[in-house]
Amino acid sequence: MTDERSLRLKPWRWSLRARILWALLRSGHDAEKMSGVVDHILQSYRVQTTDLKGAHKAVDRFDALSIAADRTKSLPGLAVEFGVFQGLTLRHLAKQIGPDRRIVGFDTFEGLPDNWGDLLEKGTFATKIPSFDDLGNVTLEVGRIEETLPKFLQQNTQPISLVHIDCPYYDINIFILEKVLPFVPPGGVVVFDEYYGYPTYERHEFKAWAEIRSRLDIVAVPVAYSSRSAAFRVDRNPLNVT
Repeated sequence: MTDERSLRLKPWRWSLRARILWALLRSGHDAEKMSGVVDHILQSYRVQTTDLKGAHKAVDRFDALSIAADRTKSLPGLAVEFGVFQGLTLRHLAKQIGPDRRIVGFDTFEGLPDNWGDLLEKGTFATKIPSFDDLGNVTLEVGRIEETLPKFLQQNTQPISLVHIDCPYYDINIFILEKVLPFVPPGGVVVFDEYYGYPTYERHEFKAWAEIRSRLDIVAVPVAYSSRSAAFRVDRNPLNVT
């Protein structure tokens, strides 16, 4: 059978039913392999029915972002995105929040700085800097987030009411959340693009968000999710200074 990698398939992004069917087809008569894949799929399903229970099941990641934008439309402040790549989600958010609300994108545009486990290689997502000349509410901070974000926040005087994180690594998620959360008011929404639904999800965005909430006494409620992204409304944030 043709390897799904050669076809550039990503079965972990599919629906629960489609992923289980894929597992059965791929595993053939290998019961141990089938059991492992199905177990991972069911783990993702458990996230939907526990951590994300009660949230709106979005059609896809763009729908989840639209819901996040709508939930924060009455709040003052910026929107920020970490991990812009070719700008599809940044462009989508810029339109959803409206021309009078500013959104800032952070990225090196040099791709992943290291291998992301066994999932993606260093340099994946490298691309030329996209243009947003047709959108007057978009600005970019080009460079490593560890360097650009602190400098940006030193000059920022506005709340940050919408945060979209599309950086898979645990460490950078911790860094972003620690820096940005003091600017997020009650009602602000944090969206994770790779929250769950793929191998080793529990080591990355999922883990960082759980640890930050526990350590910093953040109370957040899930409001929407897709097959791998998740959006949370921040209800209590002792760090907020805006």
